[in-house]
Amino acid sequence: MKRFLYLFFILSIFVGNKTYAHAGKSSYHVFIDSDCAIDDFRAITMLLAGHDIRVLGITASSGSLPAHIGTQKISELCADLYHEGVPQGKGDEVHIPKAEWEDFAKSIQWGTAIKKDEEQSAMQVLYTAIHSYQYPVTLIALGSLTTYAQFLQKHPQYTKNIDKIIWYNSMPIEQGYNYVLDTASYSFIAKSGVPLHIVSNTRADLVCSNDYISKISKSESKYAKKIATVHTQNTVQKRMKQNHLHLWDDLIPLYLTNPILFTSTTNGSITLSELSASIPLEFIYESIALILESSQEYENRVFSHFPIESHLYKKEYADLLENIYEKYGVEEWKAVVLTNEIHGHTGIYSIIGAKMGIRACEYFNVGVNNIYVTTYVGSLPPLSCFNDGVQISTGATIGQGLIRISDTVYATPTVAFTCNNKTVYMSIREDVAQKIRDDIAFGVKNYGLESLKYWDYIEELALVYWRDFDKRDIFNIYTTLE
Repeated sequence: MKRFLYLFFILSIFVGNKTYAHAGKSSYHVFIDSDCAIDDFRAITMLLAGHDIRVLGITASSGSLPAHIGTQKISELCADLYHEGVPQGKGDEVHIPKAEWEDFAKSIQWGTAIKKDEEQSAMQVLYTAIHSYQYPVTLIALGSLTTYAQFLQKHPQYTKNIDKIIWYNSMPIEQGYNYVLDTASYSFIAKSGVPLHIVSNTRADLVCSNDYISKISKSESKYAKKIATVHTQNTVQKRMKQNHLHLWDDLIPLYLTNPILFTSTTNGSITLSELSASIPLEFIYESIALILESSQEYENRVFSHFPIESHLYKKEYADLLENIYEKYGVEEWKAVVLTNEIHGHTGIYSIIGAKMGIRACEYFNVGVNNIYVTTYVGSLPPLSCFNDGVQISTGATIGQGLIRISDTVYATPTVAFTCNNKTVYMSIREDVAQKIRDDIAFGVKNYGLESLKYWDYIEELALVYWRDFDKRDIFNIYTTLE
């Protein structure tokens, strides 16, 4: 019991009370390669959820599924989580014996079917992620080591950019499915000098059961809910009831963030790690749940938590608080409240700008201060009010040097967001933009631009827009400026 309490205390330091040295800058910078079995799905979802984990890209390699099918599943998952901007790529199609669980893996829906854009190769995505990145990258291998071996054979100069490889493989190594998939790649990596951490499930009690799913999905985290939903599918339920599913790749995010929970032995560049036998099952469940829940943490530099107590706000805002918090979360509440305070009044364009900035962070799955912004709304009100909302919600402020206001101005507010070496353009949907223009014109015509009635009218309207306009519905997203 004393050991359990000690570990709980340690974990609370690692997960529950993080102090961020710089807002938006993650502690873990990872790239994921997967062969897309169902435990891969859970592990990828956990890594995307981790508040202190920056996912630089996800690629699919052949194994449990052919690479092209795995790539589609990854895209569907990212789209369902609104992280379409996380780079994705397809590994080589390798002719290997069909996995006995391939049909089962194919049957699982990771997300809503989508039409993919032009597909990138795994090598392209990995190179783009690593070659100019400012921090050492941890490579996560949920299938074979093929993709990473190919990359290092082609680009040996980037060995120094890799912190380590964390690979799931059963013990003994030579009998593990991921090893058998490509023994040559394992041999190459083992001799490369890159630290290789091999994580294994050696416990019989780590079963992916309905009890486990229930316990990790009690929070409001969309990632926990996503895992729970996928595991209600009939084919998955059948396997779960037969105790066929275990926590395999699920252990990778846990090892990444809490290696203290594992017993490890190191020989040269290779570390073998297994979850300590003395750790209670309930504690493992709780530890995984905390990673999923960490997606709801937000960086505050001054507040211990951002105020969501209604008595702290004026009545018209207090009346909106519960509705907006339930629909859009504390992140949007915080961004728009700060925008209104700094902007000097509650305005339509500034609020919509804040919503767009939050959507951009969600799209790339990053925190503040990670996106370069170019706005095409000029420097004249009311359109330029958009700039304030975008700056505050993304952290791309003038002082940070992350924003540029273009001399080109579009009648429909448009902003370029660049992250992960990718630029996308967001604009307000034209019908929404026209409604805003019409509403403002009505106010000017009936009240006059300088009258108090006009500004009261704008504030009332802005609050309605804040409440009713969902950031996931009101913007168009393009890869080229149209």
